[in-house]
Amino acid sequence: MENEIGVNGVRYIAKALEVNSSLTALTLSGNAITAKGARYIAEALKINARLQYLSLSQTDIFSAGVKCLAEALEVNTSITELDLEANCLDDVSLLYLASALKVNTSLKFIHLDQNDFTAEGAGYLAEALTVNSSVQSIDLAENEIGDEGAKYLADALKVNSAIQVVVLTENDIKDEGARHLGDALKINSTITEIRLNENEIQQEGACYLAEALKVNSTITKIDLNCNAIGDEGARYIAEALIVNTSLTEIGLKCNSIRHEGSFQLACALQVNTALTELELDDAEVGEDGCWLMHQIQMSRDIELSIASKNWQRLERELKARDDYVTQVLYGGDVASIKKPFCLQQFIAGHLLGADPHVIGQFFDPAKTRQMVQLDDELLRGHTIFDWARVNTTRSSMLNECLKLLE
Repeated sequence: MENEIGVNGVRYIAKALEVNSSLTALTLSGNAITAKGARYIAEALKINARLQYLSLSQTDIFSAGVKCLAEALEVNTSITELDLEANCLDDVSLLYLASALKVNTSLKFIHLDQNDFTAEGAGYLAEALTVNSSVQSIDLAENEIGDEGAKYLADALKVNSAIQVVVLTENDIKDEGARHLGDALKINSTITEIRLNENEIQQEGACYLAEALKVNSTITKIDLNCNAIGDEGARYIAEALIVNTSLTEIGLKCNSIRHEGSFQLACALQVNTALTELELDDAEVGEDGCWLMHQIQMSRDIELSIASKNWQRLERELKARDDYVTQVLYGGDVASIKKPFCLQQFIAGHLLGADPHVIGQFFDPAKTRQMVQLDDELLRGHTIFDWARVNTTRSSMLNECLKLLE
């Protein structure tokens, strides 16, 4: 936190650290301590064996300050988390830090976001990660590592067995970089979270990552928000979700996903029961996708983040309808959209003369099978939304179902 502590103030703090044996966290973020102040802290870290968390974000330490800290980290055994965010660190800074990581065995969490290093710096870091066995989380967001830097890191992740969280937000990573990372994720068995949001990954890159998700069993969260995977990329992800059983959170907002892509994802969620959060804000979700996602959301504990404009469009379309099935099933009441109807429920209710709005409260699939002599496909758990692909509108589809009951 900012206190306008200068170099002289840091010198006194460093002197205190040399003898203090109780302080475990020190935050000097936002203070212009410069490289000189970093040197004072570094000298104290060579002696102090208690401090675990050190934040020097936005402190203007630059590469000279990192060099001093790196030398200290080679002997320090207590620091577990280091925050060097927004310090204009260049590739040389990463060279210094990488040298320390090759011998340091205590550092677990490293924050290097919002700096200025490129693929070269990522290469230095990657080389260190091939031998380091303590780092569990690394944040490289908002740098300029590109596809080449992504390749260096991917090669390291193929052999590293300690890292669990990788943050590569806004790093000019494109499809080629996604390919390398996808290859690494097919092999790596420790990463649980990877963030690739705000890059330039398109449908080809989404395909590479999706193929990795089909075989990876440890990743629980992947953030692809604000890329450009489109409908085709969403289809690849949907195919992966059908077989993946570990992923619980996925971010896909701001990806130019429209009706087909969102519907593919919704269909995948009918099979996938592990996912608990899906971000699709700004996606152009079609009517069928909206209905299906509502059904899924009402049937299990899942957070579906969809732009309100999609629900508003669905409401307008529903209000405009006056066909028999819409009136029977929904009575023109938009609130009932949330009620999870399926074909079996509708048939059972129709035969029993029950209010279709409460059919779900007593629906028994076994009894429906006894009452209705339809082919096995209809009674295999398929919802009315599965029929949407071969019917122009939901109304025509359900009207066809009604004919079977006459």
